[in-house]
Amino acid sequence: MDVEVDHYVILGLPSGDKGAKLSEEEIKKAYHSKLLVLHPDKRPDDPNAHHEFLNLHASYKILMDKNSRQSFDEEQDKKRKRRSRKLQQQNSCKRRKTRDVVEEREQAARDAYSAANAARDREEEIRRSNEQVIERLKREKAAAASKAPPAAAATLNKRGAKEAVASTQCPCGHCQGDWFDREFSCNFGGAAGFEAYEKSLLTKFRRAPFFFGS
Repeated sequence: MDVEVDHYVILGLPSGDKGAKLSEEEIKKAYHSKLLVLHPDKRPDDPNAHHEFLNLHASYKILMDKNSRQSFDEEQDKKRKRRSRKLQQQNSCKRRKTRDVVEEREQAARDAYSAANAARDREEEIRRSNEQVIERLKREKAAAASKAPPAAAATLNKRGAKEAVASTQCPCGHCQGDWFDREFSCNFGGAAGFEAYEKSLLTKFRRAPFFFGS
């Protein structure tokens, strides 16, 4: 039996579960209606008329035989189930592919979001680092500015010390040393008197037996 041929369709009847529920009278009525159309006498010029009439008669015989019809209905039911499972598998495969595509797009979106966050965090890190460098430079500049006045004061102190030393020197130009030496030399009649006194002391020291130069 050729299960690829739907005998209900050849007779112009509904197929599937509806066809399996048809009565014999309904099958006979459908056969006679088709016979009036497909009989070769009705189509003398149609070369396919005889072949189509034979197919119609064969389908009618199968459906009118209970065992043949039951076998045909069972095969048709199996065929529909296989077709349904195949369709479900195809749909499942399509859904799986669709789900995979959606997941890939979602993963790509998550990766892009993560990359954007990483770039933003890097920019924030660079900004904070720059701010820290700027603050450090400001502190160094402030520290250098705070140290500048003491340095200037030290310079002034050194200058003042030099001026103080100069102020203690004798303004006469003859005395060597500070004002104490100048006053001491003046007690001997000025620088010349002090030099004479100094020479006399040296002469006495040379005459002494313990003097190194004797």
